Amino acid sequence: MIVTNAKTIESKMKMLIILFIINCLLTCCGVLMKSTIIGGLRWPLLFFSSVISFLFLQGILNLKILQLENTGAIFSVKRYHPLKKGVVFPVAEFPVYSVRLLERQKSILEDNIIITVITDNNVKKQLKIPVRCLHDDDFKKIKISIEPNP
Repeated sequence: MIVTNAKTIESKMKMLIILFIINCLLTCCGVLMKSTIIGGLRWPLLFFSSVISFLFLQGILNLKILQLENTGAIFSVKRYHPLKKGVVFPVAEFPVYSVRLLERQKSILEDNIIITVITDNNVKKQLKIPVRCLHDDDFKKIKISIEPNP
């Protein structure tokens, strides 16, 4: 079973790129038509537009697709940028029997998935993975697929 937030992240990336392009076009129009802008507002508007462009660009660069995969024997976590091409290597891979707990921490600013794993030496390890735009239903599906069947 594979659970991913790719469609949501890709649509968010497209929206941010469109907003970035619109902001850049408005900035270029403002520079070309500077005679129509009041003299005292030219530099503050240019600075404000540059800051907004930087924030859009930072938002695009910080987007990550999360892919949780349970093949039945191996549980793998992949996290990559939407523009990444080629082979995507997993951030973590565990045997399904060693995964003890899969939980989600939600807060206002952050959303994380915490995976608790027991190693062969009975050492408990936790992996904290930042998540964006993963639906609750998808998380429940992957959590149910990991739980052992009695």
